[in-house]
Amino acid sequence: MKRFRFGILIWILVFGFGISVLTVGCAKVNETTATCVVKGIVYAANGTTPLGGVKVWTTGSIIETFTKSDGSYTLNVPVTSASVTKIVTVESGSWKIDFTVTLESGTTVNVATSETTFTPANLTAPKDIAVIKGSYDTIENIITKLGFTYTTIEVSDLANYAFISTFEAIFINCGASTSNFTSTAETNLKNFVEVAGKSLYASDWAAAFVEPLWPSAIDFYGSDSTATATAESISAAKVGTGSKTVEATVIDSNLINNVLGKSTISIYYDLGGWVVISGEGTDTAVLLRGSPTISGSSANVLSESVRIASGISASGTVSDKPLAVQFKPAGASKGTVVYTTFHNEAQESLVTADMEKMLQYFIITL
Repeated sequence: MKRFRFGILIWILVFGFGISVLTVGCAKVNETTATCVVKGIVYAANGTTPLGGVKVWTTGSIIETFTKSDGSYTLNVPVTSASVTKIVTVESGSWKIDFTVTLESGTTVNVATSETTFTPANLTAPKDIAVIKGSYDTIENIITKLGFTYTTIEVSDLANYAFISTFEAIFINCGASTSNFTSTAETNLKNFVEVAGKSLYASDWAAAFVEPLWPSAIDFYGSDSTATATAESISAAKVGTGSKTVEATVIDSNLINNVLGKSTISIYYDLGGWVVISGEGTDTAVLLRGSPTISGSSANVLSESVRIASGISASGTVSDKPLAVQFKPAGASKGTVVYTTFHNEAQESLVTADMEKMLQYFIITL
């Protein structure tokens, strides 16, 4: 097992912002109240990639906003005295940093970047993340591009709860072998999210690490065994056709308004046999929807015929299906699971700003 420490690291997932420059200007409203405008820009650990969709808020009456696609944000903060000290929090998923700023009517305050850089010293709690590599995806490339580091672990490491509990999030690539995904590893990964409140990301065939633990959260074509799902059963759901671009509808409002600035995006499926979602549970949030083409035996497809568009037999296009989802199986106060049907590695080849921003958002929301 090769281990890379998360020094500058951890700000990762969280939106690890390398730089945030604030200016504070206050305009007097009346004798007792002034509205102060707090502005800044949030960057990834590399100091050059702006991050959108990150919540920024202040104490007191809870004034909050989200960074835009260029990483910028503006807070309009009311104050009732000549000088007020506020705590400003920058937060995404389970990652956050707090710093203080003094607001004075008629003045501008520039907050030192040393206070808003996501170093371990600045984080409310030190973080670390792990990646399980696979044959068909490379989420670690995106992590590294953002300026973050990670620890490489193996599937067999999931059997050691004391070890995996040291991480804040685990990323599992498509093609990771399930041969060492034992019942102990399953229990540990489930507790990692539901008990410890940590987060999990998985892509495509790595659904084999998700469905057995939370079978009611996502339903897959040809693998509709909600009570008896196993890592092996996911193979029946590999019915998606490859070398195809699917126009996806963006469902998540934060993605639309603060990350992409649009409601449609192109997703590229480079290989066939990808896992197709047929439906989602009541507590599962759909991030992207699309209409992919599927193929396979009648056993794979017709067993889900009630979910397929009218007239489809052994193959064809299925309408309005989830392409990426997010859910919190133990409730809002616990960990998050993000699952994408597509390979991040394939999206990198498109070299589009939209795809980069979306993939970065998946990383910083855990």
